[in-house]
Amino acid sequence: MNITEVRIKNFGPFGESESVEFGDNVLHIVRAKREDNDKVSNGCGKTTLFEAVGWCLFGKTSKGIVKDELIRTGEKNCLVRVFFDDNLIVVRRMGTSGTTLELHDDGKHKKFKTTTDAQAYLTERLGIDYEFWRNSFYASQQDVGRFIDATNKDKKDIFTKALGLDIYDRCQKVVKSKIKSLEETLAKLRGTESALMRMLEGVTEESDIQESREAIDEAEAICDATSVDITTTTAKIQKIEDKYTGKIKELEDTKTTLLTERAKLDAFSINKTTEINQLDGLGGYCPTCKQVISKKYKSSALKLLKQQAKTFIGEIKKAAKKVDLLTNKIGREHAKLINGTDGLQLRLTKSRGEMAKAHDLLITKRTELKAAERRLSETSERREQLEDVKTKIAKVHKLIEVNQFARDAFGINGLKSIKLASVVSAVGMEINSMLEEAGQDIRIRFIMKGGDLALKTVGDRSWNSLSGGEKQICGIFTYLAMTKLAARWTPMKFAMYDEILDQLDGHYAPAVVKLLREFAQDNGIQILMTSHRPDIKFKGFSRIHIEKGEYARFV
Repeated sequence: MNITEVRIKNFGPFGESESVEFGDNVLHIVRAKREDNDKVSNGCGKTTLFEAVGWCLFGKTSKGIVKDELIRTGEKNCLVRVFFDDNLIVVRRMGTSGTTLELHDDGKHKKFKTTTDAQAYLTERLGIDYEFWRNSFYASQQDVGRFIDATNKDKKDIFTKALGLDIYDRCQKVVKSKIKSLEETLAKLRGTESALMRMLEGVTEESDIQESREAIDEAEAICDATSVDITTTTAKIQKIEDKYTGKIKELEDTKTTLLTERAKLDAFSINKTTEINQLDGLGGYCPTCKQVISKKYKSSALKLLKQQAKTFIGEIKKAAKKVDLLTNKIGREHAKLINGTDGLQLRLTKSRGEMAKAHDLLITKRTELKAAERRLSETSERREQLEDVKTKIAKVHKLIEVNQFARDAFGINGLKSIKLASVVSAVGMEINSMLEEAGQDIRIRFIMKGGDLALKTVGDRSWNSLSGGEKQICGIFTYLAMTKLAARWTPMKFAMYDEILDQLDGHYAPAVVKLLREFAQDNGIQILMTSHRPDIKFKGFSRIHIEKGEYARFV
């Protein structure tokens, strides 16, 4: 995909509304001058055009320019709009409220929740991110100089970033982080495993549960037996009590009757004694009868009364004897009752004691059984947990092994090294092809050395024996080769080279310009270049002129 037009508003030195169209030509050279001095081209906005494109596409600048420097002095906002030949339009704005990114793809306005989401879509659409673009499709005079003077390690880093091979480093970093996380998880699982194994030492087994159940069965048997004995003994006691209680009640009733009769006899006896005393106290006259009583009648009456009293006394003695006999008999019956139930009561007390002990034992054993069953359940759960932990440990071990393999694969001796060796070989071939086309008799090769990348010459001449111009050409061709390879892997076909020819002398420049023209046309790569050198003739390039007065503008 190539860029067809760029519109700029208040970005850096550019004015209110500036635009440049690139047309059908793939080669473009940007020239600039000051309005008040056409001999001066510095600070007119050539490089700013490149920065505007990069900022619009990726939201970044190669020089790390901050917000206040992006917006032209005196303005509050800026805007850059980039048009592609495949109906993609990218618009980035910056103002007091922040930065926004607007995308139109295939005639449709794409809407996103956040600028981050929009940038992710654009990056996927372009097929490259900022780092890849900056190192593969953008090169400055300083970049070429740095590559020429770079150490072997720095050369390798430049290739890695320019060709997107740093993805292996990022992958390896992710994998290393994953390994660290997995090792931490493994350590925690090991700790859990050890804790569970300690908990399972001396745990309750099913045999312990069986012992408790047997003890409960034994206690229940004792309870059942003593319960039967208590019931039987209680029935025997009740039978004996019923037998003797009836007899004792009959005797008690008889005794009560005798005592009642004795009381009556006592009353009659007392009455007769009273009558005798009264009669004996009379002097021959009866106040009740109001007549004189003869001594003979009085004597006969006293005799009769005394005889009656004596009879009552005899009856009383007999009644008292009967009461004594009944009392003794009742005592003997009570003794029989006590003797008959005494042993049974002792047996009943003993059985009830055994029953209470068996019941307490039963409660204890049932409590112990519940605790043992709970412990057994916990033991089963812990064993399941232990098995689960062991399974997880095995899985984590496997994941660590897989990630360690991936780490090694992404490492210096793995896929990255293989890919880098393949790529630098292809780059070397491209550079030598360009050197040949440019009429140069030097040839170079890249050698992987200790994980770094060494640049060597082929033939009798060493790298250090090359002139500055020859080294410049090798550096320029290196970036062109990397652009060519990167263009094969991504949709992007737009490269920008900022003043990369300005260090070449007049002897080398025409050949390089010719090669650039053929390079762009053969590979369909659109090239936008800047240069301060009016003596270099960019034949076949479209001219883009920038004039800087109060602000920069395309003319």
